[in-house]
Amino acid sequence: MKLYSISDKNHLIDVDPQLDNTRFYFLVNYLIYPKNMNYTVDVTGYTRGLENNILKGKQLMVYIPANDSEYDNVFVCTSENQNFKVDFGGKISPVNQNRIYTIPGLDFLPVPEIIGVDKKSSQTEEEEESETSRAKRFRIISTILLLLFAANLAIPKLTLNAEFFKITTSFLFIGTAMWFFAEEQMIRIKVYYFRFFLIAALVIIYRFALIEPLYPAIHDVINYTSLCPVSFLIVQWPLRKLFLYLFGREPIVDGNAKFADVVYRLILFCAVVILPIIIISFFSLPISSKILPDYFVN
Repeated sequence: MKLYSISDKNHLIDVDPQLDNTRFYFLVNYLIYPKNMNYTVDVTGYTRGLENNILKGKQLMVYIPANDSEYDNVFVCTSENQNFKVDFGGKISPVNQNRIYTIPGLDFLPVPEIIGVDKKSSQTEEEEESETSRAKRFRIISTILLLLFAANLAIPKLTLNAEFFKITTSFLFIGTAMWFFAEEQMIRIKVYYFRFFLIAALVIIYRFALIEPLYPAIHDVINYTSLCPVSFLIVQWPLRKLFLYLFGREPIVDGNAKFADVVYRLILFCAVVILPIIIISFFSLPISSKILPDYFVN
């Protein structure tokens, strides 16, 4: 990039002509909505339609109006003064904006400042920082859960109250499932998916290998909640693959989520709520008495 300082409050950025439209749109959007920075700026970009859509071959003036409330899009005005909204999902729709295609008049340009980016170094540093944060968060929360599950086993000895023990155990199982739900982006990484799956398996073992000797009578609510974490993982992997195939991108889980992203999260939530019922119903069939341990049989 080349940065030209036109005046104290006006600058011009000349980007590499090889930059495609999508990345150019991202750049304009980022300059207006930067992360962790609070300032107001007016940005106008100029490029040519390169992608195979209705803007191809047209001269484009790229901007974001002050009344924009979606934050994950840009607006373009063609040299014919036609205005469109381009969202980052690739959708292009006409809009009623009063922008007119104009090119600022510049008599001369000062000597530019060359801005070079070491993509490999920058990407590596960002990935290392993210991985460090993920690993630390996983380690802290999993350790807390381990301590809570261990402490929970002492409740029958301390309270002699089976109903209270059932409630605390169910809350721990549900809390584990909600942790999975909150960390869905982390679970997309293969190594973490298997770590979470191990935790889900340990939850089931905790239910039938540790709690069963304490309370031989099976409580439906404990059976149900112990399957919530693994139910989330069973659905998340194929559902994410299907989403990638249909939309060509990862699901968005922050404030910029679209309808498809909301449906994705809703299906995952339903998996936590409904799939355990289906699993319990399957293992409660009469034939299960011949092929499953006695504690699965009503």
